[in-house]
Amino acid sequence: MVKRATCHDCGTKEGQLHILGCDMERCPFCGNQLISCQCVYKKLRIDVSPGAWAYSHGLTDAQQKDWEKLLGDKGRIPFVLYPNLCAKCGTLWPEMFLVPDAEWKHYIEPQMQREMLCKACYKQVKAVSLRKAFQRIMGELTLEAKSSALAALASLKVPESQTRN
Repeated sequence: MVKRATCHDCGTKEGQLHILGCDMERCPFCGNQLISCQCVYKKLRIDVSPGAWAYSHGLTDAQQKDWEKLLGDKGRIPFVLYPNLCAKCGTLWPEMFLVPDAEWKHYIEPQMQREMLCKACYKQVKAVSLRKAFQRIMGELTLEAKSSALAALASLKVPESQTRN
């Protein structure tokens, strides 16, 4: 028998509904985090602009009931734990690492930018991209400029640990 996961925030078992207010529940309207999406205000046509009553006080009890009815009618999304996988090699639950947004957007093709990569695959994709850019630039240089560039590269000392990946 497969062990059912438990939500780390509200403690519900896999397949059951989250407790309302759980930060892991997804919105059935937009798919984003239910507690932070704006669907409640859009669906109930509530003004939450600065200065509006709801902006500083939140929902009234009646509005909360209306929202819960809308959620029930649409169908709340039960908790299911989906594993994180590297989109390139398939590693299960890869260790998270940070990359500046501009760098990620530069090296990762647009349709893959919302996917997860393990650090090794990210380094590989980045290296391939850098190698292609280097080859393109070298192809545009004159023979004399290529010789100078290669001589300059050869004179750089790269620690052995950085040449193997």
